[in-house]
Amino acid sequence: MRFFNHILFMTHWTMFTTIMYAQNQNASRVQGINEFLNILKEDMYVGGGTNFSGVYMSKYRNNTNMSLGMQGFVGFYFPYTDNLFFHGQLGMASQNFTHTTPNEQIQVTLSSIELPIFVSALLPISTKLETRLIVGWQGNWIFRTKNSAAYSPEWSSNPNSILYNPERMMTHDFGFYFGIGAEYGRWLVRATGYTGINNLVKNDTGMINTWKFDVGYFIFRK
Repeated sequence: MRFFNHILFMTHWTMFTTIMYAQNQNASRVQGINEFLNILKEDMYVGGGTNFSGVYMSKYRNNTNMSLGMQGFVGFYFPYTDNLFFHGQLGMASQNFTHTTPNEQIQVTLSSIELPIFVSALLPISTKLETRLIVGWQGNWIFRTKNSAAYSPEWSSNPNSILYNPERMMTHDFGFYFGIGAEYGRWLVRATGYTGINNLVKNDTGMINTWKFDVGYFIFRK
């Protein structure tokens, strides 16, 4: 009987310690997740700005000009070290450029969803103003392309003409994202550039490049 009671006690003790260990592990996981979410919440921001876009590396680039557009976004970052941070961002943008032919001037508008993934490094410039160097990549899904006017029949029928028609334009892009930014309190400002690597149309080597100026606000930062 004593042996049986001893076995029963050891069984109950093992179950109790196992349950307590599992609860402590779960509590530690929950605490770690909550701390991570609090960091993201503290460094979550929304913003918007203007951009200046154009075509580069095209043999027809002399017939195109850069134009103004705009963008809006939401993003967050979390620290890797004291001076290095990982960023994720999701936004929508309107990028514009003009194409001039002998008969018309057409503005081409690309409406896209943007996903920049990048790192930033603090620069030792000011103790009050956090200045950051930005380097990373950006993916674009172009869900709408629009022309301000139609090409003339003479231009469209010429086999040597370039046509930035919506049905000919690329639907996605990927490229290099870079720039500089600064934070003060709950505000941030950034000046960045984006250089795409996909051709706008298949019969040309031209790609999109964009210069951006953004203002953002940390909505949960104390």
